[in-house]
Amino acid sequence: AGYQNDKYVNFTYNGVSRCLDQCLPFYITLSPYPADTITYTEKQDPIIIDSGSAVSVVDFNAQNFNGGSLTVDFSANGLPEDAISISTENGQIGLPSGTTQVTYNGNTIGNVVGNLGRNELRIDLTSDATWEAATALLKNLTYQNTSCNPSTTARTLSIVMTDGIGCTSATATKTINVFSVNDPPTLNALSPIHVSSCGGPVTVQLSGISSGCSLEN
Repeated sequence: AGYQNDKYVNFTYNGVSRCLDQCLPFYITLSPYPADTITYTEKQDPIIIDSGSAVSVVDFNAQNFNGGSLTVDFSANGLPEDAISISTENGQIGLPSGTTQVTYNGNTIGNVVGNLGRNELRIDLTSDATWEAATALLKNLTYQNTSCNPSTTARTLSIVMTDGIGCTSATATKTINVFSVNDPPTLNALSPIHVSSCGGPVTVQLSGISSGCSLEN
């Protein structure tokens, strides 16, 4: 920059120009190796997918995600038994009863499209879905397997976001390993049975029979 005729200032810009229809970097960061893989054991309660300090979302195109969405699904080996949902335990993220709303510190940041607990989760986002709010939401996504005989093939979970101006994030992925366990069947103890000599067959009533998996009972 320099003065010219003591009236004008000349500036030289050494950056990269961008057309209005081009998207700047937009990315989701999840925890790196070895936390890029999580393990779930059959019949376990829902587990947080990733709450690490590295988790974040950055969109240089917009200050919030109004009109955009968050989609979480499986790009490899997902099955109907795989359930994605949202935890509210830390108090930041809320799911007001009887609504499809998702809140952050009491403000509605989005609405669930469809149902929680399925193998695909989509949330349409509002103007209160700031970078900070979206990051908190990412840290409270959960996984659970609802089968008593789950597939143990590793799943690839994919997370992608869009913003309200038409830009899409790079896809972030997480590997989920599922371990199955033995489910011993159950049977209630039998009461004493008295059989008289030459009395013929006796019918025994059995009760408390189950597969051993509470998810199926």
